[in-house]
Amino acid sequence: MVTYIRKVEKERGILCGSDEEQEWLLPWWWERYSAHNAFPVTFIDFGMSEKARSFCRTHGELISVDVDDSFIQRKEQLSAQVAASWEAVYGPTLWTGRLRWFKKPFALLHSTYRFNLWLDLDCEILGPLDPLFTACTEETQLALVREYATEHLPLFDPGILYNGGVIAFLHGAPIISEWAACALQESGSYWSDDALLSSLIYQKALRVIELPDIYNWRLAQGVNINAIIHHWTGSAGKAYIRHYGGLTSTINTFF
Repeated sequence: MVTYIRKVEKERGILCGSDEEQEWLLPWWWERYSAHNAFPVTFIDFGMSEKARSFCRTHGELISVDVDDSFIQRKEQLSAQVAASWEAVYGPTLWTGRLRWFKKPFALLHSTYRFNLWLDLDCEILGPLDPLFTACTEETQLALVREYATEHLPLFDPGILYNGGVIAFLHGAPIISEWAACALQESGSYWSDDALLSSLIYQKALRVIELPDIYNWRLAQGVNINAIIHHWTGSAGKAYIRHYGGLTSTINTFF
């Protein structure tokens, strides 16, 4: 049984995590986040350098999620056809990415906030996040954005996919524990943690709050200056951040 590890200590807060591969995003993420928000932040150490850990301690709480990643299926453990199809979805950094993605539900179980918001480090925060903390209720304990390619599908269609880059949830929500338990057993059946969570939502006919896509706007949809969170997914998204600094830097060139 996988359960919540810590009790509620604060009303609202942010969780995000990184390993050494993605820690270059930390200062960029913090600059965008803190320009509009002041909620406490818990940083999850998935294997950062000491320099990155020091940065996190300076700007919030740092905790380590000690989960042996041997349960996460590697590329060589999958058929060549499956491996190629998954890599085509995300890009060549998929395989190192999976080593932190499938630890995400375990990170969420370390929360000490009653109302929680998980944010991937490649999420560019462009405005206040207050509305996301009121999205969940005791009846509907999870809120997230659909993948735009499945927006046309009716509720509870098996083809619906949700993007886990932005997740609002209540402390104690059973789906998080179930997500972690399934990750231990089924990482070889899903290319990402998002795909696994989406499958669980369908299997359980779980009612979730579907957030407006301005709270998780993806590069493939184009550029949206009205988005509150612009999520630079995949290898292409990270390259855009490296070369152009994200949407904020682009907008600032016009003013």
